Amino acid sequence: MAKGPFTVIDGTPPPPSPKASRAARIKASTPPELVRCFRCSSGAMMQIRLGMIWRNGKPTAGNKQIVCASCLSKGEIVTISF
Repeated sequence: MAKGPFTVIDGTPPPPSPKASRAARIKASTPPELVRCFRCSSGAMMQIRLGMIWRNGKPTAGNKQIVCASCLSKGEIVTISF
């Protein structure tokens, strides 16, 4: 049995993971105007239209979404909104 009340000991934070340090390094080296994926830090984006129709040989209507191309190649749809 312990004598006295319990006390909380502030420990050191865990070391940064390689993925977190890579994301921080990329974020610091790029200008803030550059659009990056929040999940994988990739700069490759694609515009997708849902419900598009062709009228007079031109694509019209539909909802436009910008998604990360790197995440899409892995099977995940990550919508980028800015």
